[in-house]
Amino acid sequence: MKQRKEEQILIALAMIICGVLIAFNAVNAPSLGAPAVIQAAGPTDPATLGTDDAQTNPVDTKQSAAQTRSVRPARPEFVNVNTASEEELAERLPGIGPALAARIVEYRELHGDFLAPEDLLEVKGIGEKKLENMLPLLAF
Repeated sequence: MKQRKEEQILIALAMIICGVLIAFNAVNAPSLGAPAVIQAAGPTDPATLGTDDAQTNPVDTKQSAAQTRSVRPARPEFVNVNTASEEELAERLPGIGPALAARIVEYRELHGDFLAPEDLLEVKGIGEKKLENMLPLLAF
């Protein structure tokens, strides 16, 4: 009887662990969009190919240009405003240039970490609209 109760407890524990793992993977799963793959387009100038190759294997330059463009990740990465450098802030946040990035870092050094998105409104040059545009990328 005691052994059966222990088995039931172990089964229940295993089910809980499986549930936690499934929930964790569901939250952290990558998007199911098309994979970000860049394919080589090959030579784009038929003049550099042999005459037979240029005639039998014409290259569509519009398609080649589209294939060779860099592909952005499906999900943008978050920017932690409490640890990011001026360069990171300016490059990765919309509407933030070098001068505003410097003010963000200066404010952070003087007043400590930003605890909530609204704290950024204290930085001169950041208003409601700019904060709204940055919000999806911010981490604290």
